[in-house]
Formats: sequence, C-alpha cells, structure tokens
Amino acid sequence: MPELLRAYLVTTFCGWSVFPLLHLVLNRLPDRGYALSRCFGVVLSAWLAWMMAGAAGQVLTTTMALLAVLAAGVVCWTLAVLWRPARGAARASRDLGPGAFLPGRARLIACVEVLFLSGLLMFAWIERRNPAVDPDSERFMDYAMLGAGLRSPGLPVADPWLAGHDLAYYHFGYSVAAFLVRCGGLMCSAAGPWPAMSTARPTVRALKTWRDSRRWCQRITKKSWPTRRA
Repeated sequence: MPELLRAYLVTTFCGWSVFPLLHLVLNRLPDRGYALSRCFGVVLSAWLAWMMAGAAGQVLTTTMALLAVLAAGVVCWTLAVLWRPARGAARASRDLGPGAFLPGRARLIACVEVLFLSGLLMFAWIERRNPAVDPDSERFMDYAMLGAGLRSPGLPVADPWLAGHDLAYYHFGYSVAAFLVRCGGLMCSAAGPWPAMSTARPTVRALKTWRDSRRWCQRITKKSWPTRRA
C-alpha cells in the first residue's frame, strides 16, 4: 500500500505540474483538461528526466526525476501566467484560473480521481494475485526492459539481451515506468526491479484507462461535451 500511495502522489504531482497550461489550451472542454493532466504530466516529466540523464551520461536517479517534475511545473505555470494576459479581456470569463475553476467542478474532479484510484487498485490486486515473472507470458520481457531502463544512461534504452547495443523495440513506455519507479522511490532488490514492477505496471495500466475517463465522467456527471475540437 505505501508503494501505491507513492505512485498515486507522483502521478498527481505530475498532473498538477501541467494543469495550468492545459487549463488554457483545452479551455473548450468542461474539465479544462483535468482528466488528461496526469498523462500529459507523466509523459512530459519522464521525457525531461531522461533528457537530464542523457545530458549527464548517468543512470536516471530519484533526484533527476523529481527535478524534472519541478521543471515541468515551472515551465507550464510560467507559460500559463504569461499567456493569460496576452489573450485579452474578451475571454476573461472563460479563462478563469484553476483556483476559480476547481470549486465549480468538484463532482467531475471527484469522478476522475475515483476512476483513476479504482483502476490503480484493481490492476494492483490483479498483479499481486500472480506476481511471478512467468516465462510463458510477456512478463519476463517487461521485467528485462524495466531493468534495462533503470540501468541505462539516457535514451535509447540499452538492450538487456545484447550488451553494447540499443534496444530495437518501442521502449518509451518502459522508460516512463522507470521514471515512475525513480520518482516515487519505489523499492528495487539487489537482484532486479521485481518489487517495483508490481507497482509500476498497475500504475501505467491505470493511466491508460484515462483514455475512456472523459466518456465515463460524461455519463456520471451528465455533462455534455463540445463537438468542436479544442
């Protein structure tokens, strides 16, 4: 449970680091991008963290991961503050800041949080019912690629099977998982990342369920979504 709480807090902080900017960019959505902020925040923070690791030529550390979240927050909040006056007074009523927006959308926000927590707990329960790295499934590949991400000095991730070569596989998802492990300080054993994998995998899967969260929030809160593109 402490590991799941860390994962929840990390994704929440990542989401809030980018929400002020999404609040402006996606202002045609009823939730102003809140339901998408976690995914945007995690991906942006992970990319910045890996750029730091690559520039330093070192493996990704907890300090780098936390600095990446802070940097994403500083950039997005600064852009939001600078952009708001430039948009003029005509949109002032629609471009209220997050502080004024959140109290009026308490039900929608609670719905989004419950959906994410439910997905996180459900996938964690499934994972811990059968945590074995089964060679008859793809878990051994997940295990190897997550371990390679935790040991790689930047992107691309090193090939865990062929020393001295880069991984010829779509690996950024595993890089994001490695970022979540480092940012949350999730436990890894001396033998490998198995303890952290039982938390990282459910977290990534819970984030994927956000693709449908807007539809479920619409049904539960009975809010209509605009037909025009944001």
